[in-house]
Amino acid sequence: MTSMNRYQMVAAMTYAGGKHAGLADNPDWPLELPTIGDTLFAFIMIELAAQEGCTSTAQAITRMRAAHRNLAAILDALAAL
Repeated sequence: MTSMNRYQMVAAMTYAGGKHAGLADNPDWPLELPTIGDTLFAFIMIELAAQEGCTSTAQAITRMRAAHRNLAAILDALAAL
């Protein structure tokens, strides 16, 4: 099907201590994303996809920083409950 790009590879190798690193060698990994049950990881892999416009290290960093800001805002709001 398709290989991971280098940004997705980094994510797979580092997210949750490399929990999903085994997907890196699987050309059918996009089909497995919905079955993993980890929607945050699926979101990250989609955000880092070249098909979604992530074609440089700078773009990958920008996307992950934006996700981090959004998650931090949610965390802060939850902590204020």
